[in-house]
Amino acid sequence: MSPRIIWANGRRDPDVAVYISEHNSQCAGCGNGLKRHDMITRNGEGSYCLSCSELDGLEFLPAGSTSVTGLAMGYTGRKIIVYQGSEDFSKRVGILAPAEAIRRAQAKSQRIAEAKAAIHDWRQHSPAA
Repeated sequence: MSPRIIWANGRRDPDVAVYISEHNSQCAGCGNGLKRHDMITRNGEGSYCLSCSELDGLEFLPAGSTSVTGLAMGYTGRKIIVYQGSEDFSKRVGILAPAEAIRRAQAKSQRIAEAKAAIHDWRQHSPAA
């Protein structure tokens, strides 16, 4: 299990950083090979696969829609941010979240967008008071 995910007092860390690996390496937890572009967590002891980090089973949601990302993180209660780049410079490329949270977030974001469009259309076509 990755020490990056569990605090010393045993509580789960609500904010987790996941990185897209820049090179081949080995998981410090299970010893399995990690390939370039695999998602990993890191700490002072090395790199960990998502399984050892207890993050397997989550889906990647690419950056792009602030609304969907924010809603998905709200449904999960955890921020699991995915970064790409070197240790000197990394950029945020998305999040990991349960598939159901992503689906719910996308559906709610769509409903919000439709409601905003309807209000905009109504304002454009309503007679001035």
